[in-house]
Amino acid sequence: MHLLLTKISKETSSYFRRLKSIEHDDPDLTPENWCLKQPCLKVRIARKEVTISQPLSSFWVYLLGFLTVGVGLYFFQIQNGENSRLWWGISLLLWGIVPVKFLITFDFMVWVSTPVFLFFCFSNAWRYFMFSYDMDLVLLGCWVVLFCTMMAYWIYDKLGITKKLWAKRIWFSENDVLHVLLIFWMIYIVVVVADRIKDYTLPVPSVP
Repeated sequence: MHLLLTKISKETSSYFRRLKSIEHDDPDLTPENWCLKQPCLKVRIARKEVTISQPLSSFWVYLLGFLTVGVGLYFFQIQNGENSRLWWGISLLLWGIVPVKFLITFDFMVWVSTPVFLFFCFSNAWRYFMFSYDMDLVLLGCWVVLFCTMMAYWIYDKLGITKKLWAKRIWFSENDVLHVLLIFWMIYIVVVVADRIKDYTLPVPSVP
């Protein structure tokens, strides 16, 4: 137990030593005054005191991660021989448990997802127009919700709303907007999309 607490203490200290690597636009922000300018929560684990920076933001991040993993596992549970559900489950599970820093930045997400996003929007719209499949309609709704999420983040960031709220000690940033809306997006996926996902097959015309 003592070794575990020592390891936690060392890890926590290393996090604070890496605070200088976090991008920000306040030149006066240092590890020493971090909690004077940022919301912090101190919790005690056994005999060790741990400081959590931006606890509400951390809550949204972990909630989104756990929810994403849960939705991915749900796709496995309802796979029922559908390969498309298997790939949905794999992609969501990897997204939830493999948070590589470079791969989860918003700019990189937009850069990678935009062509894929446009492809899926076009293909789902075309297939719904041609065959009126419910799956394509709910997937269009999925991409619309994701687009609205990205636009909300972009607008919130460009208008500088985070700085205005933080000046009033209201700790809700553009990242919180992104994570909260992604949580609703994930709920939409599990409630509306998941059970309608099926392997796509072209309809076979009847022979006269």
